[in-house]
Amino acid sequence: MEIRKGTSFIQPFAVALDLDAGAMRRAKRHLVRRASDMRGHYADPAALEALVKAGNPVHYEVFEIPVPEEYGHLMYCISTLQPGRVGAECFMTKGHYHQIAGTAEIYLCLRGQGYMAMKTRQGECAFEPMSRNRMVYVPP
Repeated sequence: MEIRKGTSFIQPFAVALDLDAGAMRRAKRHLVRRASDMRGHYADPAALEALVKAGNPVHYEVFEIPVPEEYGHLMYCISTLQPGRVGAECFMTKGHYHQIAGTAEIYLCLRGQGYMAMKTRQGECAFEPMSRNRMVYVPP
């Protein structure tokens, strides 16, 4: 079997998922983003500050088992986005860019609805609707 130079070998593994709670049991990383962590990401900063003062609600969580950020590996996590609004906008994640340009992602919506917003290589925005049992492929 040929492996691309720089790709690490790791042992196969599996984890238990709680699909009702949208959580990964025994995740190695658990990131929680609250309203106060989302400053600079919404169009209405006053509405965000009002949410922070009213209890600083959780916007989203990410449960992850890290794998090498190298060619051939696929990120392995569950993200749970909470319902809510900041002014006229729905809660969102901060988003991210890939360290390795050749890495893709697959998102499966377990429940609820929303949109996956993605930036294309041409710098344009692409949107895919997310709803129960819909899967979105995000190319490298």
